[in-house]
Amino acid sequence: MRTGQRVPTSGAPVQCCPASACGTVCHDVGMDEYADYLPEVYLSFRQRFADVVDRQDALAETIDAAGPLDEQTMRMAKLGIALGAQAEGAVRSNVRKALEAGVSREAIEQVILLGMTTRGFPATIAAWQWATEVFTATD
Repeated sequence: MRTGQRVPTSGAPVQCCPASACGTVCHDVGMDEYADYLPEVYLSFRQRFADVVDRQDALAETIDAAGPLDEQTMRMAKLGIALGAQAEGAVRSNVRKALEAGVSREAIEQVILLGMTTRGFPATIAAWQWATEVFTATD
């Protein structure tokens, strides 16, 4: 992940990746920092299948580094994809990560609004609700 943050597969803090791989300064993070917003099923999956998750994380880092897009643009693209798929967890995650990357709430809301003419009103409203809940939680 280009944010430089990675969910650890164990309780111990980990270094996410070398700075050259993700283009950002990485830092150690502990599992407790993620407990507030990651579903228990996700955390338990990461612990149960640590090797698979590590490989998935490495693939994601490789894909993120494969082109010219910056972190903000990637987060906005991923948000649009998540909205189209109606993937609640992915919408929430990409809204949170977009905010961390410095994307404004207004820009995030515009991306969600763009979904209306492609994905429809109900999908857009659902994504807006999920984003609004993330905004409220980060205030």
